[in-house]
Amino acid sequence: MPWFRCLIHGSQFSIELNGEAAVKGFFTTRFVEAEELGQAEAIALAALKAEPFFSDEAMLERSPKAQIEFEEIVELKGRPPKTGIWPFRRYIADGFSFYHFDEEKEE
Repeated sequence: MPWFRCLIHGSQFSIELNGEAAVKGFFTTRFVEAEELGQAEAIALAALKAEPFFSDEAMLERSPKAQIEFEEIVELKGRPPKTGIWPFRRYIADGFSFYHFDEEKEE
């Protein structure tokens, strides 16, 4: 079964840092094994939503404008980069790169 690299962009997430709320965006990459591109997107999104960051109900209530979109999904010619968990999981999670989200520029 092929592997896909999914570049995911999240925007307008209200995140509490050091006791203060801040609107942030993020980029993250997920590698998933799937039959085809549409299935890869669905698997990556389900895996992302299952992560502790997204399971925080308080975070979701503070972020009614939050959006997740796939910037790029690419079928790999081989396997993704080796990690300590490869090949024991169906997807690989590598964290997030956050940036300050300026709501005025987005409108």
